[in-house]
Amino acid sequence: MYESERSLTVDQSVSMMAKNIQVVSFDSDWREVYIGTVRRNVFIGVCAHEALKKPDIMVKCTTKAEHVEPVVISCFKWCPLETCTILVLGSQFGVSFYDWDGKTLVYEHNFVENGIGCDAKTISGPQVRGIAAIGANLIAVGIHTGTILLFEISSDSTQLVCRIVDSQRRHIEPVSDVASTSMMLHHAEKSSPSEVLVSGDELGRLNIWNLGSSGDGLVHRTSIDPDEKTGPVTAICLWNKVEQGVILSGFMNGSIKLFSITSGKILVDIAAHGAWITGMDLASQSGVFVSCAEDGFIRVWQLSTTGKIIEHRHSKPIQNLVMAGVKFIDPRGVSLAMSSYDSRKIRIFSKKS
Repeated sequence: MYESERSLTVDQSVSMMAKNIQVVSFDSDWREVYIGTVRRNVFIGVCAHEALKKPDIMVKCTTKAEHVEPVVISCFKWCPLETCTILVLGSQFGVSFYDWDGKTLVYEHNFVENGIGCDAKTISGPQVRGIAAIGANLIAVGIHTGTILLFEISSDSTQLVCRIVDSQRRHIEPVSDVASTSMMLHHAEKSSPSEVLVSGDELGRLNIWNLGSSGDGLVHRTSIDPDEKTGPVTAICLWNKVEQGVILSGFMNGSIKLFSITSGKILVDIAAHGAWITGMDLASQSGVFVSCAEDGFIRVWQLSTTGKIIEHRHSKPIQNLVMAGVKFIDPRGVSLAMSSYDSRKIRIFSKKS
């Protein structure tokens, strides 16, 4: 059972967008943990452990493009890579890559400059809606055209360097989230390690990708067609602790569906929430899984390698708040952080025996 423990106060309230909370750690004990949220064009990061007295992070997202409308961050994520951690901010104008604390802009991939436009018949507007690190030094970004852009981060003697290395389109609707994991894939009589990426879109469709053998491109493996009643994919988590691998996908209608990574077949369909799922996260060491939604509930689940693959463990009502995202702040799932719309407080919940 999780109980409210404390709260952190940040300098700005939180925008109403799904997954409006991200977490990154810089030590193996998960003490130097930062929690990030956004409001319009400003990203704020705070240390989860106030006793460490770490300074707050603030990044104002701008663009060099000429425009009349303000920048609005539509997606953001810290991406830990082999040699560095990159903060990625996506907006309606493109994708910006910063060093982890936002002090240095590494690269800006502007939509207009790179010939990425919108089709008024099928796309409501340009946006970035999914970001995930994959492999040692790659970052996948899902955008409004249904395309996955793949960027490589490297370094020379003085600075970080970013370049686009691949672009793949399998979605006919805007991408709404992406997630990645490493796992063993079985082919005929042999097994090999593989980097897996899963993307979801506003039609509810999922696509499963592998990083190619050359390590700098995506190879499409499987498509999972939607159930029209679910609506858009709102969040994706991946679990690699079982042989087939598991996709946990949350949808607009409040359902959570589990699919096999290797076959794409549905494993479990759960009527998890009564409204739009706004956040999900998976504790990698324990298999504890958490979801939150606009129905006002945080629900905690346990994944297992034997018996039932997922079981509900705990539900907690959150009154008078619209939850915008939830994240564990340690890999065992002992504590979690929750953000809520138009609030400056990040609420911390801890597991009680």
